[in-house]
Amino acid sequence: MGALLADALSPCALAPRDARAAEWMDVIDAADGDDPFDITAEVFYRRHLRRAKITREYNCDRLARPEDQSTCQSAPEGGQVVHVKELRYQRWTHEMVPRLQVGLWKDLALLIEAPVVTRPLEARRAQRL
Repeated sequence: MGALLADALSPCALAPRDARAAEWMDVIDAADGDDPFDITAEVFYRRHLRRAKITREYNCDRLARPEDQSTCQSAPEGGQVVHVKELRYQRWTHEMVPRLQVGLWKDLALLIEAPVVTRPLEARRAQRL
């Protein structure tokens, strides 16, 4: 029974956990018969969000520290180590990206991207215990 179960689950163990799709790419080519020159221009929008959280260990002991009475109400009498949020950080970046692709020769192209950051925003928030 155990061998049958192991054989049945082995394809699941070998399956990839992360799969990402590739960006679709249209190759601009030149010098194809009556087509000596190809060019493509486009503009698209990108938004990035980065987040971070810094924590630290804190020993909640209501008997040793009277100021912990309100923050560590569920801690036992001997104290308890808890993870306390120290700092949160977020950054948003908005970009307009013009892209120019010029076909130089058969299956050879020059691709130029010039991202323009339109609105970077940052937020930092310190946490109180």
